[in-house]
Amino acid sequence: MLEMLKNAKIRHKFWLLNITVLAVLCVLALFAIHQIAQASGRDFAQVFWQQAPAFAGVVIVLMLVEMACSQLLISFIERHINRLKDVMVKVQQTGNLSQRAEVDAHDEIGEMAEAFNTMLERTGTVIHSIKNAVGQLREESASLTWDARARRSELQKQQ
Repeated sequence: MLEMLKNAKIRHKFWLLNITVLAVLCVLALFAIHQIAQASGRDFAQVFWQQAPAFAGVVIVLMLVEMACSQLLISFIERHINRLKDVMVKVQQTGNLSQRAEVDAHDEIGEMAEAFNTMLERTGTVIHSIKNAVGQLREESASLTWDARARRSELQKQQ
């Protein structure tokens, strides 16, 4: 169960949270009806059928508000995560280290985007340094090769 929850999409985790909130609200409504029955000295079933429509209406309104807020939050989180993921996948597929993730928030997702951009910058700097070192090695190798040929030519002349 935990493995399935761990691998579920964020949207589904929020839906599970919505179901949990609905269950809690229903239990709370049943508890309130039970308390009313006890306080009035009436039978639970009688109070339930009398009060259930009102409690159901309140639960429906609360759930609609909760689900709307939840959907807004899901959309915000998914939009930011998907944008970051898309840039990461492009960099992975193309090897283009000039790509950058858009940072428009300073929450955990924004911090991840900043860290990714910093990693790309540092990786680009390292690759640039390696290219420069390779270029210098080629130049020095070519110079040594030229010097060795010149020495060989001189030695052949002396022989």
